[in-house]
Amino acid sequence: MRVAYIQPIGGASGDMLLGALLDLGLPLSELRQDLEKLSVSGYDLAVTEETRREMRGSKLNVLTHDDTRYSPRSMLDVVMASDLSDGLKSRAARVLSSLWAAECRVH
Repeated sequence: MRVAYIQPIGGASGDMLLGALLDLGLPLSELRQDLEKLSVSGYDLAVTEETRREMRGSKLNVLTHDDTRYSPRSMLDVVMASDLSDGLKSRAARVLSSLWAAECRVH
């Protein structure tokens, strides 16, 4: 297993993290296949290359076609009802729970 450590001193958004994974070698086609397992529609993915302060990187934009908003509970429900493996569902649930706890502390 390969492990990446992220040290987000100034924070890290989802588009930045996904872009970094693409730059590290994750094929966009594989990301799309795994996202299809969530059975969520109404979005497209667009990858652009950006340079900020002389640093180049990929940015993955998620373009939505509707105004559907997902609550933390509904996001977890989507993951748990998906075709992802049980191990991945478990890890995703832990990540989502950690993110919600962090957001609650900040806000």
